[in-house]
Amino acid sequence: MRKLILASAAGLALSACAAPAQLRGSPEATTVLFRSEHARDVTVAVGCGDLQQTVLGVVESRGEGEFEIPSETLRCVWGLRFWLIPDGHPRGYMTDPIAVRRGEQVDFWIEKYPGQSAWRTR
Repeated sequence: MRKLILASAAGLALSACAAPAQLRGSPEATTVLFRSEHARDVTVAVGCGDLQQTVLGVVESRGEGEFEIPSETLRCVWGLRFWLIPDGHPRGYMTDPIAVRRGEQVDFWIEKYPGQSAWRTR
């Protein structure tokens, strides 16, 4: 009887690990609000560590834009990196990893020189 109980418990534990992520409660998407002081439109993207990035959208010159970070990106354990790519420039700027938790908002200020940009989470 004891072996049957242990085998059942092990089976339940394994089936819980194999359950799809959406059944275990996927993290909600969180938002990032960009405010730009840049003279050109800036394409913004987000990614997990150095892995493939997802384009969030375009922030107009000296404008604002608010975007949602995909929930699967929030599962990143290395921290999120943001890419800022001004129109007409061959290269963009990539941030250091930023720890973002589910439900937080990121405020991001894009400066005239993207390398001087700043952010905070709240």
